[in-house]
Amino acid sequence: MRLWAACLGLVTLVACTSWHMVDLTPAEYMRGNEPEVIRLTRSDNSHISLRAPVLRGDTIVGLAGAGSEGGTARQVKVPLSSVSGLAVPQFSGAKSAVLTFLFTIPVAIAGCTSGTGPFC
Repeated sequence: MRLWAACLGLVTLVACTSWHMVDLTPAEYMRGNEPEVIRLTRSDNSHISLRAPVLRGDTIVGLAGAGSEGGTARQVKVPLSSVSGLAVPQFSGAKSAVLTFLFTIPVAIAGCTSGTGPFC
């Protein structure tokens, strides 16, 4: 039973998110929000994810890459004039439900075949 609860808890903790394009311009969104991470779409259709982004004048500044500033992450400055869209992570209930279903079925089967499952 503990294994079952731990598995469900793990699935809940790693719930799926997907990128959601905001309806506002990047400047308007950044003025009214303090996101932890954003994904910018540039005019050339390339993407860059920034952690701890802030709006400084006509530029979005944030950290790109893993780690901390001074480590493997680097500070990146992206002029608003080169940004065509901004997306933020949003919880996806459908993806989480599918993941939960696909993950718990094998766990339940394994528990039933060993005689320790909660439904057996």
